[in-house]
Amino acid sequence: MEQLDTPGKRLRHFSATFFTTVTAFAHELGYQKPGSLYDYFNDRKRPGGLLLDRFRTIGGDPNWLRYGTGSMFADNDAGRALRARYEAELPYTHIESRDKMAEGRPSLEPVLTYRVDQEVPMDQAEALYTLLSRILFRLRSPQHLPPHVLHMYRDLLSVITRELEEMESRETE
Repeated sequence: MEQLDTPGKRLRHFSATFFTTVTAFAHELGYQKPGSLYDYFNDRKRPGGLLLDRFRTIGGDPNWLRYGTGSMFADNDAGRALRARYEAELPYTHIESRDKMAEGRPSLEPVLTYRVDQEVPMDQAEALYTLLSRILFRLRSPQHLPPHVLHMYRDLLSVITRELEEMESRETE
């Protein structure tokens, strides 16, 4: 995972995590064109009052955006809803819940400890699981996905399914 060490990287991460396109993210923030955000994404502009207020309104924490401290979710209804959606869709568990889950039982899925401001070491299987979970998250999001994206996801799924079936057949031989 990329280090989220600048406001622009954090804003881009938030956009990529919760929105299918930069245009959808820009519209949610009240901007007519996505180009309004690229100066922020590339750290040519620092987020100011208006952007921070709008970011908080959609559920993001302005302190996390500006300084990288605390949670990426605002302490308001929108932030709590976003956090619930995030935790329900992505394969991460919080450190506290990981300890409760452990209790001597092996887990069938990799349990990843994840903090937004920290790089997470992953092996290839965990990285693939994470990427596929992000695709599932985007498919379940309320924004409309263009037909070519749906077609691309469907093709990818058929290739993955075929490869898994071949792997299983080799293992049983």
